Amino acid sequence: MVDQFYRAKVEKMSLKFIIDNKFDYFCSVNWDKCMDGKSQTPQDERIKILQLLMPEVFDEDDDQFQNRYCLANERERDRIYDDMKMMTIDNIFLYRMTHIENIPHILRYGIVHHSSPNRNPNFVSIGDRSLIDFRSTKTVNVADHGLVLGDFIPFYFGVRMPMLYVIQRGGNYVEKARKAEEIVYVVVPLKMIAESNLLFYFSNGHATDSLTTFYDRTSIVDLPSIIDWNAVKSKYWSGDGIETDIKRRKQAEFLVKQDLSPDFIVGFVCYNEKAKNQLITYGIDGQRIKVFPNAYY
Repeated sequence: MVDQFYRAKVEKMSLKFIIDNKFDYFCSVNWDKCMDGKSQTPQDERIKILQLLMPEVFDEDDDQFQNRYCLANERERDRIYDDMKMMTIDNIFLYRMTHIENIPHILRYGIVHHSSPNRNPNFVSIGDRSLIDFRSTKTVNVADHGLVLGDFIPFYFGVRMPMLYVIQRGGNYVEKARKAEEIVYVVVPLKMIAESNLLFYFSNGHATDSLTTFYDRTSIVDLPSIIDWNAVKSKYWSGDGIETDIKRRKQAEFLVKQDLSPDFIVGFVCYNEKAKNQLITYGIDGQRIKVFPNAYY
C-alpha cells in the first residue's frame, strides 16, 4: 500500500523515480546516480532523501502524505542530512544557467568568460544587466588579497535560485522575461575543477552581499561543511516566517577564472520535453539531459 501510494505521488509529478525496483532520482548532489539509476536505497530512506533534498516534489496541502512522511522538524532534517553524509567533493555539482540558444557555442567552446577570445558573438543574455555591470567592478576580499567578481564565471550549488525567479518573471534590469523552456542548466562536477589547474574561489552566500565570506583553493576540503545546503535546497527564500539571511546563503557561488572546456560538462537540465528535443538536435545525447520542471518557477 505504501509503495502504491508513493508511486502515485511520483507519477503525479511526472517524475520517474522507480525503474525495475531501482531508484532513479535527480538532485543536485547526485547527478551520477541520476545518470545511471543504480541506487537501490531502501524505501524509507528514499522518502527521507527526497524530502530533504527535493521538498518541492511533495504537495504541501496533502495532509495524509505530510503526516506520514514529512520530517518532524529542522533538527531531524539536519540529523538525517548528517547521517547520510552525502555532501562530499566527489558528489557536489555546479550549475550554470544560460539561454538554450547559447548551447551550441558551449558544446564547441565550453563555458567561457565574456572577455574570452572564444566568447560567443551571438550570446543571448538572460541576466540582470545592472547586476552584471556592478559585478564588473565589485572587489571582494579573499585571504590577503582582493578579486573582481566580474573577472570570474559564477556557478550556483543548486537550482531554482532567486535570480531565476527574476529571469522568468522579468523586472529589475532583466531585458525580458524568459519562458522556463528557454533556460538550461549546464552541470559541472566540482571535483573536476578542484583537481584542475583552474583558478577558483567560492563563497558562503551571494557574492555581492557584505555578509558573505570568500574562500580559496586551500579551503576546498571544507567546502561541504561551509555551504549551507539546507538553504541551497530550500524551496522558499522570502516571505513571512522565512529567515532573512536564507536568500543570501541559498545563492552561494563558485567562481572560476578561466574558460571551462566542454570536457568539464557532464549534463544538462531543462524544463520540458520540448527543450530536451531541442538540445538533442544540437547533438547532445539524450542520456545526458534531465527534464526537471521543479528546477524552475
